[in-house]
Amino acid sequence: MYNIIFLDFDGVLNCRNTKTKWKGWAGLEVQKLKLLKVLVDATKSIIVLTTSWRQSWDFASYKEPETSTGNYIYRTFKECGLTIRSKTESLAGRGKEINAWLEKYPHDNWIVLDDELFFDFEKYGILPHLVKTDYEYGLTKQDVKKAAQMLS
Repeated sequence: MYNIIFLDFDGVLNCRNTKTKWKGWAGLEVQKLKLLKVLVDATKSIIVLTTSWRQSWDFASYKEPETSTGNYIYRTFKECGLTIRSKTESLAGRGKEINAWLEKYPHDNWIVLDDELFFDFEKYGILPHLVKTDYEYGLTKQDVKKAAQMLS
């Protein structure tokens, strides 16, 4: 059986000091994607996007022009040996979005990697599954260790 990682990008795969840019904004840091890869491999997990960037990604992103955000996400993840399996729908709150995905695809073992506490996380039981990163640093080895322990 596999585990689920619900993944945010900003504050997780980039941080306040990210030098990599995409369309004028902080891009995805390869070093943080490599940390994510360690977690995915160690815990036999799949990635489900919760990030606002998910609006630009779908299963055919690799076919889009190289200048598209979806293709950028696809390429960057692929270069690091990662695959995105799904994304949450846009609803009125990240907790509600995660809950709706889990109702559609029931699963017991999951975590959320995010740098924010959303208003509905408590309502939908997200907090015990949250590995809260710090926007100052993004994903760290300590976060990966905590996430791996939660998924074991």
